[in-house]
Amino acid sequence: NGLGVAAPFLLLVLFVVALIYAAVSFSNCKKKWDAEKDTNEDVYDEVDAKLTNILSVIQIYTVITYFLFACAFYYAIHEKGTIWFLMALVVFMLDTVLVIGYQKKVVDFTKIMNPEKQGSVYDMKFQEKWMNSCDEYEKQMIWQCGFKAYKVAQTMCIILWMIFTCMAMFLKISLWPVGIVSLFWLVLTGTYLAEGRRLEKQRRK
Repeated sequence: NGLGVAAPFLLLVLFVVALIYAAVSFSNCKKKWDAEKDTNEDVYDEVDAKLTNILSVIQIYTVITYFLFACAFYYAIHEKGTIWFLMALVVFMLDTVLVIGYQKKVVDFTKIMNPEKQGSVYDMKFQEKWMNSCDEYEKQMIWQCGFKAYKVAQTMCIILWMIFTCMAMFLKISLWPVGIVSLFWLVLTGTYLAEGRRLEKQRRK
């Protein structure tokens, strides 16, 4: 309930902080690229790293805003805090506009730096098109990051399954947490195995 009450204000504070950070960082990237692209051989790596930082912050920011919005929704349903939910909804929509807007800015500017890059954030097949336009080194990095995330997610599933199972046994909580973790675990493992079989069939052809 405390988070539900605070959620609209926390969302607003995060929105302002994220907006200032993204605007300043992106502006600095553009200025640096325009000023040094013809004179500094290392400017590409420097600007690319800063653009990556912007996207990283936006992704973490997205997860936090979704959590806070869920808290506001919970509070509205159980404590009749409709006004809080409406406030959170307005700020959440602003958050969504911010995230999509700066993702588009970063992608478009990256395409200026790398004319061979393809795809638009408004395209449903953006990730596929972007991946296809990456060079082999970039693809290797994406695959390695993806496999690392898969291993960490597997470990987290085991840990959470153990915690929630023990809580269900000794604290008599619902089995919903165990079921949700198990479902996520099943989808994660099933997707990995299905993609492996697809790639193996593709290799044999």
